[in-house]
Amino acid sequence: MNWLALWSAVAFLFGSLITLTQSDRVALLECEAKSSCLAHVDEAVLEVIREHMYNTSDACDNFWDYACGSWTEGPYYDHVDTLGAMTNHYADKLKVIVEILKTAAEDPEDNTLMVNKIWRYYESCSASGNYYLEVAEYLKELPMHQVWGEQFQWHSMFNKTSFAEHNIDWLTLMATLRPYGLNGIFFKESMGFASNDSWKNVLEIKIPTARKRFRSKYKILEILEEYHFEAYASSEELWLLAEDLYAFDKDMVELYRGYEETGKNVKSLTMEELLNADTLLPWQKYFDLLIGKHLDPRLVSLEIAGKLDYFTNLHEQLQQKDGQIVFWYIIVNFCQHLLDIKPLITDRNCLLHTNVMFPLGLNYIYDRFLYKNRQKDEKVLQDMLSGLKGQFAVYVEENKFQLSNEEIGYLKAKVSAIQLQIGNLPSHIPHLNEYYSPIELSPTNFYANHMKMLKFRFLQQHLSVWNPKRLYLLPEDYYVNDDISTPRNAPYFIHPRNLLMIPMVFLQLPFYHHSQNPIFHHSLVGWIMAHELSHGFDSHGLAFDANGNYSPLGYQISLKSSFVHTLECLTKSSATLSLNERMADVNGLQLVWDLYTQNFPQNSTDLSLDLSSEEIFFLNLAQFFCGSLPPTTAHDRDDVRVKETLRNLKEFLHIFGCEKAARNFSKTSCDIWRN
Repeated sequence: MNWLALWSAVAFLFGSLITLTQSDRVALLECEAKSSCLAHVDEAVLEVIREHMYNTSDACDNFWDYACGSWTEGPYYDHVDTLGAMTNHYADKLKVIVEILKTAAEDPEDNTLMVNKIWRYYESCSASGNYYLEVAEYLKELPMHQVWGEQFQWHSMFNKTSFAEHNIDWLTLMATLRPYGLNGIFFKESMGFASNDSWKNVLEIKIPTARKRFRSKYKILEILEEYHFEAYASSEELWLLAEDLYAFDKDMVELYRGYEETGKNVKSLTMEELLNADTLLPWQKYFDLLIGKHLDPRLVSLEIAGKLDYFTNLHEQLQQKDGQIVFWYIIVNFCQHLLDIKPLITDRNCLLHTNVMFPLGLNYIYDRFLYKNRQKDEKVLQDMLSGLKGQFAVYVEENKFQLSNEEIGYLKAKVSAIQLQIGNLPSHIPHLNEYYSPIELSPTNFYANHMKMLKFRFLQQHLSVWNPKRLYLLPEDYYVNDDISTPRNAPYFIHPRNLLMIPMVFLQLPFYHHSQNPIFHHSLVGWIMAHELSHGFDSHGLAFDANGNYSPLGYQISLKSSFVHTLECLTKSSATLSLNERMADVNGLQLVWDLYTQNFPQNSTDLSLDLSSEEIFFLNLAQFFCGSLPPTTAHDRDDVRVKETLRNLKEFLHIFGCEKAARNFSKTSCDIWRN
């Protein structure tokens, strides 16, 4: 297949996906492929806004319902909101292009070997079951025999005498399972950047947070049964084990709780210095097993958050515990980890999962074959970011928190340093066949393939540990993130880089198109950019300076009583899962609203006869959250986010006639950095 034929096939197959005609946000996913729709994209978006509105709701009482009350599920909505639908649409398009590249006789960039591995992984996933994986198969792929010999048998792990004969120590088991994603048991190990040099890679060791890992004994029993351990032990033995593990978990939480307040104390040292600190743990053995080779302790840089005596106490406490219980505690946590990250077996889910395992390869394919508007998008988004940075600098100059000149200079330097990047791709793309050359995948054994890819990602993250020449991250290096369950398709902020990252897939309708009226740019993507920029100035982000290094001065600002009281103000009307996320929502809206209204005076657009430009602004923002209100994680529930964000902007209250709330604004609402 020649190059022209390849593109013709792409166009034909994408055209076959364009079958939707309903007026909803899903239909807008297809608009960019239709010139007739794209020529009138603002009208198309407005039509969807009207379709989703539920005008009998009170905009002042529940604006989420007012904006989204007529939202219904449609095609692509096996997920719960528009972002999920967009992710599904992205998966379908990506599958088409990967399949075309797989069958093409020639690849202009000669990445055939990489594409074949991606396709093999995807096919092994899609052929591995009927929706649900048989997770017990993962146990066959664990390297238990390599570490403890061919005599290792799961049934012997339930027998105290047989268990003792295997001489299994917990640190070896942790090092064996960590490359497959297990983390946060007894301590958390990860790659990060040095607090005093954000371009230097370091191994980070942190004490776990004090929270139960199992909500009940029944949850532990459920995990054991999910992996068919009843084949090796009686029901009574499994129940007794679940009781012991639940009690053990509570003991560990108490140990962690004793060190909760020490986590902000970060100590930089080499592994040699850690070995000399006499924490009683064989760190050299742990790290050698972790990386799979002997490491020179003088060359391994570490940062440890918390007191070193924690590890001494951990060792002593585990020495007093039944080794068999410690073993099963680690194993059951690992089993839960695999349950958390395993894909559901559908073509779409397997493609999204493959994207997680091959982020560099599939981001490159998306950028080369599917992402069309980088230059125009860069212009629109960079202009918006420049405006947001300038507006935030105005807030800083207004000096709401009565900062010193040094503190004001610190904040202005930081906001000036914030950069934008579209897509997680390095400036220099490595030869992708070579990058993925260490991987050999089975055409049929998905469980083995999944474990291999988890380990490959781990070793790529830890490259600087086993290759001291890569101690410093270069701008052209590829950053391997920690996402091993779902692709990260929404924008995010990287503090050590002062970098606002916008995934390429996010820059499509219904969220964005470069040709849209600025009111749509600012009210959705602009608000999200302002939200992420605000994270650089929340109680966590303030501690990172303009170079991404830890700064006592920034940390000092975050502790000012005036700043702390302003954040606490955000909980006047309701509690929140994350104060920093609510702060980013509220400050982000205040920031982007001020920017928009100053650059595009109100009522200057004649988009609609029945809706004012200001009403369109807030409806477009709110409809980003239309959906079936999924369970919450780091953020508040979507309807709560809309309500709490908008109630803190006085201009919104006036526009929608919420005069009672407007009169009480100073008593019930909060400005953040805005004065």
